[in-house]
Amino acid sequence: ALIEGLREPEESCEARLPVLSPDFAPVTEAVLNKVTADFTGRQGFNIVPNNYEGVRVEADSSHGSGWFLIRRSLHDPLMPVNIESDEKGGVSIIASALADSLDTFETLDTGALKAIIK
Repeated sequence: ALIEGLREPEESCEARLPVLSPDFAPVTEAVLNKVTADFTGRQGFNIVPNNYEGVRVEADSSHGSGWFLIRRSLHDPLMPVNIESDEKGGVSIIASALADSLDTFETLDTGALKAIIK
């Protein structure tokens, strides 16, 4: 009964991005800081405040109509990414914007994220 009125997204996916460094904590911190900087004030995107899991960013209807969450894994050298969209093709648009932000990190394997982009 609690979830009866909730609707499902049109698309959703998860990508797990391996960190290619044995000392992965500084890499994941730098990634979260860069994503925050890149999407703060960016047209069509809005950072959701007070997200304690990682960085969650909403995208308006011109930029994928959905959201992404990138976070640290607590125990593994990974950065899980979840993306949802209310429109067909929106996940690809959102994944592309995030991949552009992460391209400068040589120690982050973004292949799983890029595979989402059509």
